[in-house]
Amino acid sequence: MHILYTYRKDGSVFSNSVSALNGEITLPFSKEIDKLELKLEQFKVPTGSDGYFLLPNLNYASTPGALIRFKERPHVIEEHPASFSTPVFGVTTGSKGVLAVVTQEKYSYSLKVEVTNGCYELSVIFTPEALPPVIKLFELEGKDADYSGMARCYRNYQLTRGACRTLRERIKEDPRLEECTRSTMIRMRMGWKPVPPAILEQTDENEPPLHVAITFDRAKEILKRCREKGLKHAEFCLVGWNKGGHDGAFPDLFPVEETFGGEKKLRELLEFSKEVNYNVSAHTNLIDSYSFSKRCTPAERLIDPDGSCHLGGQWGGGQSYYLCPKCAHEKFAAEDFTALKELGFRGTHYLDVSSIKIPDSCYSPDHPLTKEENAYWRTKSMALAREVFGAVSSEGPLDFCVDVMDYALYVNFGITIDEPPVLCEEIIPFWSLVYHGIVTCNCSYATVNEMVKDDPDLWLFNLEFGGRPTAYFHSKFRPASDAPDQDLRCSTDEELESGIDALLRRAQEFDTIAHLQLEFIEKHEIIAPRVVRERYSDGTVITINRSSEVFDGIAPKSYRVTAPEK
Repeated sequence: MHILYTYRKDGSVFSNSVSALNGEITLPFSKEIDKLELKLEQFKVPTGSDGYFLLPNLNYASTPGALIRFKERPHVIEEHPASFSTPVFGVTTGSKGVLAVVTQEKYSYSLKVEVTNGCYELSVIFTPEALPPVIKLFELEGKDADYSGMARCYRNYQLTRGACRTLRERIKEDPRLEECTRSTMIRMRMGWKPVPPAILEQTDENEPPLHVAITFDRAKEILKRCREKGLKHAEFCLVGWNKGGHDGAFPDLFPVEETFGGEKKLRELLEFSKEVNYNVSAHTNLIDSYSFSKRCTPAERLIDPDGSCHLGGQWGGGQSYYLCPKCAHEKFAAEDFTALKELGFRGTHYLDVSSIKIPDSCYSPDHPLTKEENAYWRTKSMALAREVFGAVSSEGPLDFCVDVMDYALYVNFGITIDEPPVLCEEIIPFWSLVYHGIVTCNCSYATVNEMVKDDPDLWLFNLEFGGRPTAYFHSKFRPASDAPDQDLRCSTDEELESGIDALLRRAQEFDTIAHLQLEFIEKHEIIAPRVVRERYSDGTVITINRSSEVFDGIAPKSYRVTAPEK
């Protein structure tokens, strides 16, 4: 039996046993409940046992999955906040395993792992918002009881219930998506105002000056040189083409920023992109807003429980305020996408932030939303973008929108390897094991521009996570940024030629394995320190050696692709 502790708002606590019905556990809900802590019997394991707990990510939605092995260690309690890219967790003890899937109130729970009295125990803690929490349990055996099997189980659950469809299926219905699976993603940051901003509430009178990095004419030259040098497959995304540059005045997009050449030059660029057969899409945002916006008022903002506006970060446009996604969709989405298509944008449209920030409730009396409803409206905006442009991308890996997302810019914002939490023995590409073949991706913030960086591990990590090559002209735009100085730039012809040469080398290498974007990763194994092996659904095997020694004939910092037997 499972033990449930109920914490009421009057301070009382009581416990009782609960059981699963047809593989599901439904917990009580009422407005008097403050939180619920469920201790699942399968997730209590003696120290020293074979196996591990599986966490879908570490402490933040955009970090890798992790394994916690049941080794001897001092008393430890580690909490993992309610921020999970996939609403699952698992346990395996050798030949048997359990995958738990949170199917209701999946944005309102955290995980707690405790090591005490010779035992490991994982608890799930809910602070339910509007509905009874529900957990679905899948019992796994044999080859399906490891983390790869758990990923296959969750993927099959998602596909079977229609939560997502494979890339191969979607391409048959809309061929515009195909380029997304075989192209290098190249982002171009056109320009920006100072970050961090000196002026938080900007006006026409006090708006800071805009730094121009790339004009529309220069962007046209980049496309021209890429085609002339033989870059066959590439998608381009213009970042900061809009009013005020990057994060300049969202949700306002227009007028097109004049300092880059204005609407006339943008139209010329987009018309030229058709001549050289490259898709060029737009970076937009329906989450952040700035007081500098002319078409947005405080009435559309997301409201916190205390009645204040929900604050975002401080960027080029000053202090950002989160938009209520229902208001954003109804007021701005269709207007934006219609105007962008008319300008000539096409390809994988980018909606910033939408898939990296856990949905928040909105407490506005005029447009209240639960977290689930927040996710619903974000998904509607992404679905509309896909309908208009053929494909859509966003920033992170949150899977509430997996059915309407074709590319995730950061599956892991940071690859937390050097200083993982105490309770973590290995990191694993769990999200990619679930969604490769369904959503294309880039591994992490660090693997952007890996083709011009000195660290060979970065491309290997992107390969392990099933990523596409991702480049960013002027990735670094903040003086205090942790982005390395090794960047893709185009201020001079020499910089441009060198950058395109690096893009071309990586694209040619990726072209040999791009067909695998349509396949599942069926099995991932750590076969030696810093050496992993992955088996794809078509039988292809990729062995990646990030160590400093030769492994099985594979040179250090290299990999081997073994084609399937015919």
